[in-house]
Amino acid sequence: PELTARVVDVDPSLDAAVLGALLVGELHATDPHLEIGYAGEKRQTLEVVEASRAAATPTALGAGDVVLITGGARGIAALAAIALAKRGCTIELVGRSPEPGPEDAAFAGAEDAIAVRRILLERAGAVVEPAAIEQKCTRILTDREIRATLAQIRAAGAPVAYHAVDVRTPVFGALIDELYRRHGRLDAAIHGAGILDDKLARHKTIDSFERVV
Repeated sequence: PELTARVVDVDPSLDAAVLGALLVGELHATDPHLEIGYAGEKRQTLEVVEASRAAATPTALGAGDVVLITGGARGIAALAAIALAKRGCTIELVGRSPEPGPEDAAFAGAEDAIAVRRILLERAGAVVEPAAIEQKCTRILTDREIRATLAQIRAAGAPVAYHAVDVRTPVFGALIDELYRRHGRLDAAIHGAGILDDKLARHKTIDSFERVV
C-alpha cells in the first residue's frame, strides 16, 4: 500500500536530459494516474468520462442469410443458432466434437449426470476408474446437447450443417473457403468456441495458455 507505481511512455528520441527531467517529475507527481504518456514533452493521461449509450441496432439477418457459428451446438451460441434458424437463416455450426449418432438406449431414462454415472458404474463392474467414468458421462451429456440443438434448428425448418472442426487448426480456414464456394457468401459469424483450463497463474503452462487463448 505504501508503494507508488506508474507506467510512463516517453519518446526515446528526446534528449536524455529532457527524459530525465520528465521521469523525475513523475516521481514527485501527486495525482492518482497510473498510466502517463508523453507526446514530445506534452503530458497525457487517461480519463474516464461519462458518455451516452448508443441505441442498439437490431440485426437484419433473416431468410437466406448464411451464418457461421463456432461452438454453436452447445451453450449460449446454440441459443443464438436456434433463434436465427427461426428467422430462416442457413446455419453452419462448428464444434470440436464429432456429430453424435443415436444415443445408447440404455441411457434413455437417465435424465441427469447422476443417473448417467450410475449406469456407467453398473456397466464397469468391480474395476472402476473415476476419471474414465466422468469422461464418458461428459461425452454422453455433451452429445445430448448437440442432438437437441440440431433437432431444434431442423424443427424451425432452417438448413443446417454441423462440422467437427477445431478452430485452432488450418482445417477451419479451409472450411470457411468451402462455405464461400458453396454459398457464395457469409453474412455473419458468431464466435462462441472456447475451452476452460482454469488454474492459479503460477500453475499455468504455455500449452494451457495456447489452448485457451
